[in-house]
Amino acid sequence: MKAVLWDFDGTLVDSEPTHNRALLDTLAEWDIRPSKDLQERVIGTSIEATHAALAEAYANLPDVDTFVRAKMSAYLARIGELRLRSGVAAVEAFLRQRGVSSAIVTNSDRAILGACLSAVGKAEPGLITVSRNDVRNGKPDPEPYLRAAYLLGLSPGECIVVEDSPVGAAAGIAAGMTVVAWPDWAGVVFPVEARVADPVDLLSALAPMIRSPER
Repeated sequence: MKAVLWDFDGTLVDSEPTHNRALLDTLAEWDIRPSKDLQERVIGTSIEATHAALAEAYANLPDVDTFVRAKMSAYLARIGELRLRSGVAAVEAFLRQRGVSSAIVTNSDRAILGACLSAVGKAEPGLITVSRNDVRNGKPDPEPYLRAAYLLGLSPGECIVVEDSPVGAAAGIAAGMTVVAWPDWAGVVFPVEARVADPVDLLSALAPMIRSPER
């Protein structure tokens, strides 16, 4: 394998709690308090898909544009909470040592992604990123991952996808890539094609799939 394609929220960065708090902050503006089941159901989905799921349950939810602006504002207000997920630094060092490329593929808006990368010190020159704004269809469509492979000059079969959500895992599988599911909480059900890593030990799952450095 020649590249690892990272999901961002909940995978590279421990951001899902912040996203959820920002979602609750946003919905409180309209006196909406979603169930835990509904909150879990929208993890990893695009913000448009999140709005669609919420709109089915709550008639007083505003239009999607108003919702998106409010959610972005609430999330940016909490951006200082973000930290890299435990275990990421060890994997990144391992990949660099072996000359394996990396890219970030997210359903988040590019403006949000840029702010988050800066907040966690990952806004690096030359970093390949694919945001929701860069494709016609977000995850679970394979387009975001296929675009990342294209930008890296690689075939899907040369890429490993790391995802924390079933939605993202489905996108990687549909793209024809090897998918390592890295859940950050118990009980997540992934597609059977995904290889599930220990929540506290991603490196052990990835290491056997990575080629050794050429001598």
